[in-house]
Amino acid sequence: MKWPCYICMALLASGCSFFRDDYKPEPATIASIENKPITIEKGGTLDSTRKQAVQSYRKFLNSAQQNRYHAEAMRRIADLELEDLEERAARYSGGANEKSTRPADYEKVVKLYTSMLDKHPDYPDNDGVLYQLARVYEQSGEIEKALGVFDRMIGQYPGSKYLVEVQFRRGEILFVLRKYKKAYAAYAAVLKGGRETPFYLRALYKHGWSEFKRSRFENALTSFFRLLDIKFTDKDTGKIEEEIAYLSRGEKELMQDTFRVISLSFSYLDGARSIGEFFKSYGHRPYEYQVYRNLGNLYMKQERIRDAADTYNAFVRIQPGHRLAPDFQSEVINAYKKGGFLSLTLKAKEEFAERYNKNSRYWQVQSDKDKERIARLLRTHLEDLARYYHAQAQKQKKSALYQHAARWYRLFVDSFPKDPKTPLMNFLLAELLFESGDYLTAANEYEKTAYHYGTHPGQVEAAYASLLAMKNYEKKPGKSNRERFHARTIEAGIRFADTFPTDKNVAGVLTSVAEDLFRRKQLDRAEKIARRVIDMQPPVKKNLRRTAWTVIAHSQFENRQYAQAEQGYIQVLRLTSRKEKKYAQVHERMIATIYKQGEQSRDNNNYREAVRHFMRLGVVSPRSKVRPMAEYDAAISLIILKDWKQAARVLENFRRRYPKHTLAKTIPGKLALVYLNSKQHGRAAAEMERIANSSKNPKIARESRWQAAELYEKADNTARAISAYINYYKKFPRPFERAMEARNHIAGIYKKTGKRKKYKNWLHNIVLNEKKGGRQRTARTRYLGASAAYILAEPKYTAFKRIRLTVPLRRSLKRKKKSMKKALKAYENIARYKVSAFTTAATYRIGEIYNQFSKDLIKSQRPRKLKKDELEQYEILLEEQAFPFEEKAIKIHDTNASRTVQGIYDKWVKKSIKVLGKLNPNQYLKQERSEASSHDIR
Repeated sequence: MKWPCYICMALLASGCSFFRDDYKPEPATIASIENKPITIEKGGTLDSTRKQAVQSYRKFLNSAQQNRYHAEAMRRIADLELEDLEERAARYSGGANEKSTRPADYEKVVKLYTSMLDKHPDYPDNDGVLYQLARVYEQSGEIEKALGVFDRMIGQYPGSKYLVEVQFRRGEILFVLRKYKKAYAAYAAVLKGGRETPFYLRALYKHGWSEFKRSRFENALTSFFRLLDIKFTDKDTGKIEEEIAYLSRGEKELMQDTFRVISLSFSYLDGARSIGEFFKSYGHRPYEYQVYRNLGNLYMKQERIRDAADTYNAFVRIQPGHRLAPDFQSEVINAYKKGGFLSLTLKAKEEFAERYNKNSRYWQVQSDKDKERIARLLRTHLEDLARYYHAQAQKQKKSALYQHAARWYRLFVDSFPKDPKTPLMNFLLAELLFESGDYLTAANEYEKTAYHYGTHPGQVEAAYASLLAMKNYEKKPGKSNRERFHARTIEAGIRFADTFPTDKNVAGVLTSVAEDLFRRKQLDRAEKIARRVIDMQPPVKKNLRRTAWTVIAHSQFENRQYAQAEQGYIQVLRLTSRKEKKYAQVHERMIATIYKQGEQSRDNNNYREAVRHFMRLGVVSPRSKVRPMAEYDAAISLIILKDWKQAARVLENFRRRYPKHTLAKTIPGKLALVYLNSKQHGRAAAEMERIANSSKNPKIARESRWQAAELYEKADNTARAISAYINYYKKFPRPFERAMEARNHIAGIYKKTGKRKKYKNWLHNIVLNEKKGGRQRTARTRYLGASAAYILAEPKYTAFKRIRLTVPLRRSLKRKKKSMKKALKAYENIARYKVSAFTTAATYRIGEIYNQFSKDLIKSQRPRKLKKDELEQYEILLEEQAFPFEEKAIKIHDTNASRTVQGIYDKWVKKSIKVLGKLNPNQYLKQERSEASSHDIR
């Protein structure tokens, strides 16, 4: 049954790809089968190359006899066809002008894989073939067939490397098919694989969902909380949402959905009560507050206002000392407010103010940062309470309401003496007292409002109102101290008059205020007051202007307005003598603004502008201590810009100027990167050598030295490359395989440059050192040794063949036998490596040496002056001498030919069979046909 696309897409979008991202079919090719490389024409597209490869494989299948490579070729054809389908589907979905895939296309690939499985049931990688087959079914929408293939894999290949992923994918398919119980079991099997498996988190998540879908909410919650325990193991920071925000998109969605389904589970149980009971048995967790919050938010979306408020309140009751308890209390307030429950809203606000005001026990144990957050909430609720009861007092004119409102105003003013809104709140408190007839207290609060908070919009009004309150107080009868109070009123008037005129001391006062504001981090106000000093006419004294400019520049610097701050410091320097100690300090501060502008541009991804700032710092102040770091940062930005030429110049200058700087040791790595990207392989190699020579990490030193050698070789600097490879294997004889590769590279360089003698010497070196490898020898080192030995043996074989048997036969025969022994010994040594490719070649050569010797004896030059009967006897003697060698040749070639039973049927085996056909045609021509037929069957 084919399933709709949206179900298949659901499988693909289930958190990880249906198949492994790192899956790659075995790289078997026709080249690996018959050592015949496939030539790809220049300019050919990937599609055309793939088609050529498929055609080559099909040609191989049609022409080749059945052998062990037959299955591999079938597998590769299917893999290439599948790759083609996937690319076409990807281009089609991406909007390219490409034909979409058809069902017949998938059926074709399915047929290829199933045919391969039918014909080769014992193929060692059939679990990988089944894996690919399931992949085709899934992409064609036949997910039930994909499920069947997965079930088959589990049954037939319980030890497959794909087992964990197969169980996960089974779970995904079963989940889509709503077979939740079976899906649960599949996910459970994945979880048994341990947390190391890449599917663990997703399986744990779907494990919970499988239980949720079956309404087994308690079990589902256990799985979901196991998932949360993995992701949030730190102490309770109260920043779960922030932590989630920094996760990758996939992890973020996973965590958000996990919290969502947890909320749903608790909503289906007994709400907040279920949460409390769960954590009571499960143990408190750092994310516990988020569970309450999410459930409350869910209820709010469902407009279950009372349930939401109860949920938020439940957390406050259970954990009254939690740092987020005030936030939850505010959520209670917001819930009631949204529901229109005025009395409950006011009650909740009053509870908040009572519990978390600055005199409370809760407040005393909080951090400064948390106090700031709580203060923002407290500020809002206190203001709301004060204004509400003030309005009620104005309506009802009741003394109790006036007192209630005054209490909240005072708590606000006392709690937030430096808050920008405090003057207004203090003014409203004074207004409330004035309305209630308490003129003396009102006057004190008006005066406090006018002169206690600095400059603010209501200052003049408050100052004037204080005078009015004092006058009203004076009008009340029975005041024995009326004169003394009147004096106070006068002084208040003088104070009022003195406060606002343009006085000569205003500049000094404002300058001092500006400095105080800056010290208190009120940067904008500090700059504003300082600019009033600068703007005064006529200009104020030089020292005051310098201080004002200093405040402006410092404030702008702290506000990250570095370009403006630079100009401010320039003004300060103009007003400061170079002889003063402060001049150097201000100058260095100005240099810091230039550096900060570079950092700011870099942080905004404006790297070119960042380079300009970093580099101009050295021009403005060549001796600045910041200059090395600035130029280093400029180089980093240039690397990001891929401006390799300029980056190299800056880095080279840095190394030349600051050889002892702590960052100098990082320059080789940076320069190596730059040179590599600018195709300067020789220079890159030199930097890698620097790294190797300076690094204390053996692994880094080893890899750097190897890369240096490769880069020298790539740069065609053969002398340096050879030196580097020699240096490498001398310093790092282990790993042995890499050391042997170094020797092989050296031999290859000499071969490439035509230095035959040195090439031969290094081949001997490879053979000699490979033999000394002992337990460190690997399949690769044996291959290198066998290859070198074979190359060295070939000239001996050639030399043997060139020696002709001439009269006097004894002398030439002696030379021939000596050469024969050398060649035989060389090829016999190759067989000891047990490398199939060279063992068959060496065996063939040994057989041919005996065969050639036999032939050469028969064809040897005859002695002169032999009579006819003597010549006949001589030739009979030669045949008798040659026959054992021919028999030896037959035996050795037969040994090579018999390797077909082991599945070895390379060109040397074929040659041996061909030679046997000539040496004994009656037996071996028939046997050759039998061997070939047998090999096809295999």
